[in-house]
Amino acid sequence: MDWSNGERWINVNSQRVRKTIAKRVKLASDKGGNAISPHNTNAYDEDTGFSLSEDDEINYIGFLADEAAKYQMSIGVDIGAIAVDLQDIASFFIGGTCDDSSGGSDNSDGSDNSDGSDGNSWDSEDPNSCDFWQGLQDSGIPVFSTDGGDFKKFKI
Repeated sequence: MDWSNGERWINVNSQRVRKTIAKRVKLASDKGGNAISPHNTNAYDEDTGFSLSEDDEINYIGFLADEAAKYQMSIGVDIGAIAVDLQDIASFFIGGTCDDSSGGSDNSDGSDNSDGSDGNSWDSEDPNSCDFWQGLQDSGIPVFSTDGGDFKKFKI
Protein backbone atom coordinates (compact mmCIF):
# COMPACT_ATOMS: atom_id res chain seq x y z
CA MET A 1 0.00 0.00 0.00
CA ASP A 2 1.23 3.45 -0.86
CA TRP A 3 -0.02 5.82 1.81
CA SER A 4 2.33 8.62 0.78
CA ASN A 5 -0.65 10.82 -0.10
CA GLY A 6 -1.94 10.64 3.49
CA GLU A 7 -5.02 8.56 2.68
CA ARG A 8 -6.07 5.86 5.12
CA TRP A 9 -8.73 3.30 4.27
CA ILE A 10 -11.22 1.32 6.34
CA ASN A 11 -12.54 -2.15 5.75
CA VAL A 12 -16.16 -1.34 4.93
CA ASN A 13 -17.13 -4.95 5.64
CA SER A 14 -15.91 -4.85 9.25
CA GLN A 15 -18.69 -4.92 11.85
CA ARG A 16 -16.35 -3.11 14.26
CA VAL A 17 -15.90 -0.29 11.75
CA ARG A 18 -19.65 -0.12 11.16
CA LYS A 19 -20.39 0.12 14.91
CA THR A 20 -17.88 2.95 15.23
CA ILE A 21 -19.25 4.80 12.22
CA ALA A 22 -22.84 4.36 13.48
CA LYS A 23 -21.80 6.16 16.68
CA ARG A 24 -20.25 8.95 14.62
CA VAL A 25 -23.47 9.37 12.61
CA LYS A 26 -25.43 9.65 15.87
CA LEU A 27 -22.88 12.19 17.15
CA ALA A 28 -23.33 14.24 13.98
CA SER A 29 -27.08 14.23 14.57
CA ASP A 30 -26.68 15.11 18.24
CA LYS A 31 -24.60 18.12 17.20
CA GLY A 32 -27.34 19.32 14.83
CA GLY A 33 -26.09 17.87 11.56
CA ASN A 34 -28.69 17.24 8.87
CA ALA A 35 -26.58 15.22 6.43
CA ILE A 36 -23.53 13.02 6.17
CA SER A 37 -21.21 12.80 3.21
CA PRO A 38 -18.80 9.88 2.98
CA HIS A 39 -15.77 10.56 0.82
CA ASN A 40 -13.39 8.27 -1.04
CA THR A 41 -16.17 5.85 -1.88
CA ASN A 42 -13.94 4.03 -4.33
CA ALA A 43 -11.99 1.79 -1.95
CA TYR A 44 -12.73 -1.17 -4.22
CA ASP A 45 -10.58 0.50 -6.89
CA GLU A 46 -7.63 1.41 -4.66
CA ASP A 47 -4.72 -0.44 -3.07
CA THR A 48 -6.25 -0.45 0.42
CA GLY A 49 -4.95 -3.74 1.71
CA PHE A 50 -8.54 -5.02 1.87
CA SER A 51 -10.27 -7.21 -0.68
CA LEU A 52 -13.28 -5.04 -1.53
CA SER A 53 -15.70 -5.06 -4.45
CA GLU A 54 -18.04 -2.44 -5.89
CA ASP A 55 -20.90 -4.34 -4.24
CA ASP A 56 -19.13 -4.05 -0.87
CA GLU A 57 -18.89 -0.28 -1.32
CA ILE A 58 -22.53 0.02 -2.41
CA ASN A 59 -23.61 -2.09 0.58
CA TYR A 60 -21.58 0.13 2.94
CA ILE A 61 -23.10 3.32 1.54
CA GLY A 62 -26.54 1.72 1.95
CA PHE A 63 -25.63 1.02 5.59
CA LEU A 64 -24.62 4.68 6.01
CA ALA A 65 -27.88 5.84 4.44
CA ASP A 66 -29.86 3.61 6.83
CA GLU A 67 -27.92 4.99 9.81
CA ALA A 68 -28.51 8.57 8.65
CA ALA A 69 -32.22 7.90 8.16
CA LYS A 70 -32.51 6.82 11.81
CA TYR A 71 -31.86 10.47 12.67
CA GLN A 72 -33.77 12.05 9.77
CA MET A 73 -30.47 12.94 8.10
CA SER A 74 -29.65 12.91 4.39
CA ILE A 75 -26.66 11.33 2.70
CA GLY A 76 -24.56 12.93 0.00
CA VAL A 77 -22.21 10.78 -2.04
CA ASP A 78 -19.13 11.61 -4.09
CA ILE A 79 -19.67 11.27 -7.81
CA GLY A 80 -17.78 8.24 -9.01
CA ALA A 81 -18.07 5.15 -11.12
CA ILE A 82 -20.75 3.63 -8.84
CA ALA A 83 -22.90 6.79 -8.69
CA VAL A 84 -25.52 5.32 -11.02
CA ASP A 85 -25.92 2.40 -8.60
CA LEU A 86 -26.45 4.83 -5.72
CA GLN A 87 -29.22 6.99 -7.14
CA ASP A 88 -31.83 5.18 -5.02
CA ILE A 89 -29.69 5.67 -1.90
CA ALA A 90 -28.21 9.17 -2.20
CA SER A 91 -30.07 12.35 -1.30
CA PHE A 92 -27.54 14.36 -3.29
CA PHE A 93 -24.22 13.97 -5.09
CA ILE A 94 -21.01 15.94 -4.68
CA GLY A 95 -18.32 16.34 -7.30
CA GLY A 96 -15.35 18.52 -8.08
CA THR A 97 -15.54 20.04 -11.52
CA CYS A 98 -16.98 18.19 -14.48
CA ASP A 99 -14.79 17.98 -17.54
CA ASP A 100 -16.39 19.03 -20.84
CA SER A 101 -13.43 17.60 -22.75
CA SER A 102 -14.40 14.03 -21.81
CA GLY A 103 -17.10 13.86 -24.43
CA GLY A 104 -20.53 15.16 -25.25
CA SER A 105 -22.00 18.53 -24.46
CA ASP A 106 -23.05 20.06 -21.19
CA ASN A 107 -26.14 21.43 -22.95
CA SER A 108 -26.13 24.51 -20.76
CA ASP A 109 -27.73 26.39 -23.67
CA GLY A 110 -30.55 23.86 -23.96
CA SER A 111 -29.40 22.59 -27.36
CA ASP A 112 -29.50 18.97 -28.50
CA ASN A 113 -26.52 16.79 -27.75
CA SER A 114 -23.92 17.18 -30.46
CA ASP A 115 -23.07 13.49 -30.21
CA GLY A 116 -26.53 12.39 -31.28
CA SER A 117 -27.67 11.15 -27.89
CA ASP A 118 -31.24 11.53 -26.76
CA GLY A 119 -30.40 14.11 -24.09
CA ASN A 120 -30.75 11.61 -21.25
CA SER A 121 -27.01 12.10 -20.72
CA TRP A 122 -26.35 8.57 -19.52
CA ASP A 123 -24.39 8.04 -22.73
CA SER A 124 -21.17 8.85 -20.90
CA GLU A 125 -19.78 6.34 -18.42
CA ASP A 126 -17.01 8.73 -17.34
CA PRO A 127 -17.99 10.05 -13.88
CA ASN A 128 -15.95 13.21 -14.53
CA SER A 129 -17.88 14.16 -17.65
CA CYS A 130 -20.53 16.86 -17.54
CA ASP A 131 -22.90 14.50 -19.38
CA PHE A 132 -22.61 11.96 -16.55
CA TRP A 133 -23.39 14.66 -13.99
CA GLN A 134 -26.34 15.85 -16.06
CA GLY A 135 -27.65 12.29 -16.12
CA LEU A 136 -27.66 12.29 -12.32
CA GLN A 137 -29.47 15.63 -12.26
CA ASP A 138 -31.97 14.45 -14.86
CA SER A 139 -32.85 11.58 -12.53
CA GLY A 140 -34.00 14.20 -10.01
CA ILE A 141 -31.05 14.09 -7.62
CA PRO A 142 -29.27 17.36 -6.78
CA VAL A 143 -25.62 17.55 -7.84
CA PHE A 144 -23.29 19.97 -6.07
CA SER A 145 -19.94 20.99 -7.47
CA THR A 146 -17.09 21.82 -5.11
CA ASP A 147 -13.84 23.58 -5.79
CA GLY A 148 -10.72 22.88 -3.81
CA GLY A 149 -8.94 25.92 -5.20
CA ASP A 150 -6.80 28.46 -3.41
CA PHE A 151 -9.33 30.40 -1.35
CA LYS A 152 -6.69 32.93 -0.28
CA LYS A 153 -7.26 34.60 -3.65
CA PHE A 154 -10.83 35.51 -2.73
CA LYS A 155 -11.58 38.79 -0.98
CA ILE A 156 -14.50 38.72 1.41
